[in-house]
Amino acid sequence: MAKKRELTKWYRMDSSGMIYPIIGTLSVQSNYRLSFRLDHPIDPTLLVQALERTYRRFPYYKVTIERGFFRPYLCENVRPVRVYPDNGLVLARTDFVKNGYHPIMVTYHECSVFITFFHGLGDGYSSCIFLRYLIHAYLALSCPDEQIPDPDELFPPLPGEEENAYETYYSKQSFWKGLKGTAGGNAAQIKGRFFVRDGLAVMRGRVPVAEVLRAARNLDCSLTELIAAVGLLAAMRTLAVATKKKPPKVFIPVDLRKLFPSNTMFNFVGTGKCIVPLTTPLEVADYVAIIKRQLREQNNREAFMPKLAFTSLMHTNPILRFSPLFLKIGMSKLARELTKSTKQTLIVSNVGRFNFAPSVSAHLLDLDLAMNVNRRTPLNIGLFSVEDELRIFISRHIVSNAVEREFFSILRSLGIDAVVSSNYREVNHAL
Repeated sequence: MAKKRELTKWYRMDSSGMIYPIIGTLSVQSNYRLSFRLDHPIDPTLLVQALERTYRRFPYYKVTIERGFFRPYLCENVRPVRVYPDNGLVLARTDFVKNGYHPIMVTYHECSVFITFFHGLGDGYSSCIFLRYLIHAYLALSCPDEQIPDPDELFPPLPGEEENAYETYYSKQSFWKGLKGTAGGNAAQIKGRFFVRDGLAVMRGRVPVAEVLRAARNLDCSLTELIAAVGLLAAMRTLAVATKKKPPKVFIPVDLRKLFPSNTMFNFVGTGKCIVPLTTPLEVADYVAIIKRQLREQNNREAFMPKLAFTSLMHTNPILRFSPLFLKIGMSKLARELTKSTKQTLIVSNVGRFNFAPSVSAHLLDLDLAMNVNRRTPLNIGLFSVEDELRIFISRHIVSNAVEREFFSILRSLGIDAVVSSNYREVNHAL
């Protein structure tokens, strides 16, 4: 009797994640990158073993994205795990065929490992857990004689990791209020000449957290509010083009797990949207005051409920839920063609704080982040803290580095001296 074919496991995509395969193109892949650098060269054989262990812990990431009749979904990927030498380009377009249709791609160079995440799988919170697990799993193999903490004890499986938290907390809300809160209105756009070849520019800044917190206290704001205000102000002083109908606007992702308890490892992020009137003086204190007030007004369950409900429309609205996937993709492409303006000037994303055991910190020399950008929003800012140091990463798709130079100049005027480095993308392969 013929042997029955073993069925592969499948997972539902979360309400936010399923949007990315629908809007994705060859040039708009919605990827972001986390990386780490150790004090010893990377052994690709050990890296594959560590990655296989990481996937066993997070099986819903070892998947391929399939297209159903109504919506995309995640299906267990039985292809072997592979890692590749890095080509030196930051967030170059991922060859998913070469990568065995895995939506996470892992590359390495000398002492560094680079992990490119597809945003349809998860957000900054979940990808940072994946990153930390992989670091511990690799060091356990490369440093077997040392007391590296067991990643399975640090990151044990939790109930609800595979839930669609948007759907869990859905309640019927005003459609128009949700639309306005999620996107709503055009924004000032950063203009410049785009890179012709693949890869992004990234400028990195390192500064003691204490210095930033001191400056934030002087302006009566949080660290994230300060960086968002400085970033938007730097854009407005340099390359952003604004009009009365396209004011400066910064989007600040908010981890909804802090407002709606969930252990989901898929996407569960809301967006704080801060709009600065065009008549606002181009001064730090003025931008901070507006962004602080608006962000705090939005950072509560009641304010996020309409946005959460709007994000859940793919699952909850009968028309959208049962419309064929090809129709959804076609409507998405048509909408992009009809709306050329951007909805945000830039995004400022704080993915949190990293702490490691001394045995890990002794080998971990650096952590890095590269944000997703596109032609409508060609510059974004990501940040996180490691121990007592704040790391700031400005990713861009344009040749000019005027915004970054102004950004760090403003920080210096606030008494914050950053150690700055860059991949000098505007010099190498710019044209």
